[in-house]
Amino acid sequence: MGGSSPILFLHYLLFFLLIITTSHYFMLVHSFPSLQQQKPLCHHDDNSALLHFGQSLSIIKSIPISLDLQFIQRLHRGILVAVITAHGTVSLVMMTLPYNWFNHSQIPSAIGLLLRLPYLNLSYSVFAGQIPLEISNLTKLTSLDLSRNLVELLKPGLTSLVQNLMDLKQLHLSRVKISSQFLNVKDSPDLSGYLPEFHKRSPLKELGLSRTNFSGVVPNSIGNLHSLNKLDMSQCNFTGSIPYSFGNLAKLLYLSLLGSNFFRELPNSVGQLKSLNHLEMVKYLLPLIPYSLGNFTQLLYLRLSSNLLHGPIPESISRLMNLEVLYLDGNNLNGIVELDVFLTLKNLTTLELSSNQLTLFPSSFINATLPKFMYLGLNSCNLTEFPDFLKTKDELLSLTLSNNNIQVPLPTWIWNTSTQTLETLDLSQNLITGAFLEHPVGLLWDRLWLLDLSSNMLQGPLLVPSSSIQFYNVANNKLTGEIPQLICNASSLRVLDLTYNNLSGTIPHCLASFSDSLELLNLRNNKLRGPIPQTYKNGTQLRMINLSQNQLEGPMLNLLVNCSILESLDLGNNQIDDIFPFWLQTLPE
Repeated sequence: MGGSSPILFLHYLLFFLLIITTSHYFMLVHSFPSLQQQKPLCHHDDNSALLHFGQSLSIIKSIPISLDLQFIQRLHRGILVAVITAHGTVSLVMMTLPYNWFNHSQIPSAIGLLLRLPYLNLSYSVFAGQIPLEISNLTKLTSLDLSRNLVELLKPGLTSLVQNLMDLKQLHLSRVKISSQFLNVKDSPDLSGYLPEFHKRSPLKELGLSRTNFSGVVPNSIGNLHSLNKLDMSQCNFTGSIPYSFGNLAKLLYLSLLGSNFFRELPNSVGQLKSLNHLEMVKYLLPLIPYSLGNFTQLLYLRLSSNLLHGPIPESISRLMNLEVLYLDGNNLNGIVELDVFLTLKNLTTLELSSNQLTLFPSSFINATLPKFMYLGLNSCNLTEFPDFLKTKDELLSLTLSNNNIQVPLPTWIWNTSTQTLETLDLSQNLITGAFLEHPVGLLWDRLWLLDLSSNMLQGPLLVPSSSIQFYNVANNKLTGEIPQLICNASSLRVLDLTYNNLSGTIPHCLASFSDSLELLNLRNNKLRGPIPQTYKNGTQLRMINLSQNQLEGPMLNLLVNCSILESLDLGNNQIDDIFPFWLQTLPE
């Protein structure tokens, strides 16, 4: 007790004897049911005594106190205020008041004085009225339970209540009336919980739970949310089936079920959501004959990637005249498809058909008014030539045509496609022939950061990447000649892969000095000769170097002593003459 007076100690002791006696009584009541018919120990006079006692109490601030007043029943609100006032600022570390009867009184605003309180439980205590905003002052709270009362969060709402509670791990608000029309807790992976039963008069318009740890089943009462227009349950841990009552959400505009763990089958009632303009889901068995996608005439965004779709692409998609984004990739769709089907959708900016079993025929449209594509993904679509409509495209951000059967030379017009906008171009894993023609200085795409031309049959000298390129892959071709010194202008390179070509000459020294960007350097299986560059600098980002199966020679010296984060090094099958590089032991990775 430090240097406190005997009188203070006596007051302190008497107060806790009263609390202990009261708590002990209720332990007896629960142990001996016959006592339950008797009147509670804490009568009105006791309440008054405790109230006056609490008001006169002086505390010793250095002692932590846990206040546990369960089952006191008719505990007076004034006692709570007195205790908070006496102990509030520094001492209380836990306050539990569940299963009391505060006679529909409001939670006192003085509770905001408990600045060090990490645990607060006011559940089942017949509080009523607005939850005081002062609770938001309790920045040390890790657990807050206000459930099973008659309290409400109107103004201020839930956001104002918890926005300062950065350490909060548990929040219980069952039966709390929350008037907010929007509840969005997305991108909170440590947040767990489950969905409650929903009442018919709920005003909720938006429910965002994406990338949280919410789990359990979705109650059938979710169909009572007649005002709901946005529901995002993507990347959660929900299980069970999607309730048939989903079809009652007539005002729903946005529905996302990406990456969730529901049963594969969807109820037919989903087809009733005709107001949807955004629909995305994966991993579902979604047969398109009981479902008529043509009914979703308001759709702007449709993502059905990596589902179990099979059979031909339904013609009803061509009736979605408002559609802007369409993802059908990663399914088992098959059959012959005319690209013209999609070119009639004038608002379409994103089309992704990759990784199906489709055979796609290029469009016959050339001069007609076409969609202003920004993202076009046609990987693994059995294309045999470049779609002609690409000649007129000047808005593309991403074009991927990899893993097709394109067996024609690179067309000259492709170098002038979307020169001001294109960011990624992937033509890998085809049979494209020819050479890079007349582009010795560099590419015309100012914003291009990924260029993948690997696994084709390209010949001639290496195309010089532009200064914006970060990923440059021309592996598995038939390129010849030297690596041009102009490659030193590509100062943004992070990945350079020139493997399995017929490149000759020496390695430009600048490839050892891209310390601020280059992470992977792979020149394997060429005809490169001469010494290995020795100019690797401090701060290099190199993680992987493969110079094997060339004709490199000379000593290694302290070649890579500054490559402190290097993880993989392969210099095999060269003509290096040196002792074992013991300095490698200084590289920690």
